[in-house]
Amino acid sequence: MVQIIAIGIGAGLAAALMFVSVVTGTYVAFPLFALSALPIAIAALGWGPISGGLAAVVGTAAVALTAQAPSFAAGFALLIGGPAAWIALVAGQPTAAASGPSQRTATYRPLGEVLVHAAGVVAFGVAALGFLIHFDIETITRELTDAFVAVLAQMPDAATGPTRSDLEPLARLYARLMPFTSAAIVLTLLVFDTWLAARIAALSSRLSRPWTPLPTVRMPTAVVAGFGAAVVGGFLPGGLGLVFQIVAGALGFALALEGLATLHFVSRAWKSRAAILTIAYILTFAIGLPLVLWAVLGIADSTTGLRRRLVGGPTT
Repeated sequence: MVQIIAIGIGAGLAAALMFVSVVTGTYVAFPLFALSALPIAIAALGWGPISGGLAAVVGTAAVALTAQAPSFAAGFALLIGGPAAWIALVAGQPTAAASGPSQRTATYRPLGEVLVHAAGVVAFGVAALGFLIHFDIETITRELTDAFVAVLAQMPDAATGPTRSDLEPLARLYARLMPFTSAAIVLTLLVFDTWLAARIAALSSRLSRPWTPLPTVRMPTAVVAGFGAAVVGGFLPGGLGLVFQIVAGALGFALALEGLATLHFVSRAWKSRAAILTIAYILTFAIGLPLVLWAVLGIADSTTGLRRRLVGGPTT
C-alpha cells in the first residue's frame, strides 16, 4: 500500500508539472502538456485505481496551488486527471474474475466499450469546463480576431495584409467549431496517453489485462445513433446546442478511430500497406479533414460489419 500511495503522489506531481509547463511557451511546452495524462494512466494501469485516483487528486491540488486562475486547476481535473484515471480504471479492471479451472483468465471490457467510456467522460469534462468559464462564441471570436491581428502585425507586409474585418469571419468559424474540435483533441491526447501507458505497463509486466491491439477496436452500433442524434442536437441554440456539439465531437472522433482500425485490418494483405498507412496518418495529422473519412468508415464498420464483409474473417 505504501508503494501504491507513493506512486500515486509522484505521478500526480509529475502530471501537474507537465500540465502547467504549457504557460512557459517553450518548444517542449506542448509535448509535455500533451503527455500530462501519461503519469496518471501509468499509475492507474500499473498500480491500480487507488494509485490512479490519488494521482488525479494530487495533480489537481498541485495545479491549484501553482496556478493563478482557478479555472486552470478545473481544466486539469476535468480534462486530464479525472478522465485519465477513469479510462484506465475502465480498461484495467476486470468485469469478471477467474472462477475455476475452466476459466483461467479474467474478463476485461473490449476496447470499443472502453472508448465509449472515454468519449463520455471527455464530453462531460469539456462541457463542464465550458460552463465554468462561461464559454461564449462572441467573446472567443473577439479574442481570436485580436490574436490573428497581433500575429499579422509582426509580418513584413502587414500594411497590405488582411484587415480585422477580413479576419473576423475566420475567427468566428473557429469559435463555432471549438466545442466539436475541443472534445476531439482532448480525446486524442487521452487515448494516446492511455495507449502509451499500457505499453509501458506491459513492458514492466504490470499491466493486468492481456494486451489488446488498438486496431481491433469496434464501437457498439448504438454509438452511431448517439452520434447522429448529437449532430442534429448541435443545431439547437444556446448551451444545449453546445453540449450536443461536444458530444458529437467526442463520439465522432471515437468512430474515426474505428475507421482507422478498419483501415489497418483490411490492409493487412496489401503490398503497399506501410506506405498507405503512413500517408493516411500524415494527412490526418497535417490537415485533419481525413478524420471525416475515417468516421464514415467507422460508421460503416459498426453498422454493417465491414471488416468481416471485406476480408471474410472476424471483425476483431
